[in-house]
Amino acid sequence: LENFDEMFYAGPLKLGVDDQEMTFNFDTGSDLFWFPTTECTFCTETPHQFNTTSGGAEIDDERDGIYYM
Repeated sequence: LENFDEMFYAGPLKLGVDDQEMTFNFDTGSDLFWFPTTECTFCTETPHQFNTTSGGAEIDDERDGIYYM
């Protein structure tokens, strides 16, 4: 986990049953965990997107291809 001037924290995280590794900004002020997916139509510049088809994760909600758990 890397500390960026105590403004945000980022680090690698594996998600899904197939361990898709992504880099996340960890939001310490929220109980939600948001992540972009391959279904997101406006996430074209996001280098890593979670593939929901192969990932097999339990997903609570979805909004325009951005999911939270």
